[in-house]
Amino acid sequence: MAARRKSDTSAAQEAPTVHGAAWAEDVDPGSLVPWSGNPKRIGEEAVAKLAKAIESIGWGAPILARRSDRRIVAGHRRQRAALVLAERGELPGDTVPVRWIDVDDERATAMALADQRHAEDSEWDEDALSALLEELAPDTAELLGWEAKELDRLVITRIDPPELNESIADDVEYIECPECKHKWPK
Repeated sequence: MAARRKSDTSAAQEAPTVHGAAWAEDVDPGSLVPWSGNPKRIGEEAVAKLAKAIESIGWGAPILARRSDRRIVAGHRRQRAALVLAERGELPGDTVPVRWIDVDDERATAMALADQRHAEDSEWDEDALSALLEELAPDTAELLGWEAKELDRLVITRIDPPELNESIADDVEYIECPECKHKWPK
């Protein structure tokens, strides 16, 4: 397991820590143990979409796991996506980045639930999101998890409508309903 750090001058050198946890290490995804109590359901479609994204644009966040028993705290879907890629022989280096932590069961459970719940608490600034998505190639944006219809809605809402030429309306003939007097263009 090689630590993901810029310089590794000595095998005995310890990995630098951030908030008490070492930088990510490259680990066989099959050696990690999913949390059996995970209340989050992860569908095959979500795993496949993430696998495609990882394959195309690489890893973002490492998997968070306990060193003592290799239990995944955060990153269950990332691990499953990595296993899909490994099965196809398409997982670079046959490893995933893992950030190890040493916490008890209660703390690991609390961290896992907080990670899942707090990810749902924020909202998108749709104007800022739309501007960023417009800068990406459409297939890249879809790799990030947006469906084509969502992308269309986000991008179309930013397009200014054409200016209305009211003088054209002067030339329109109308038909009037004799009962309600409502008018429709002919």
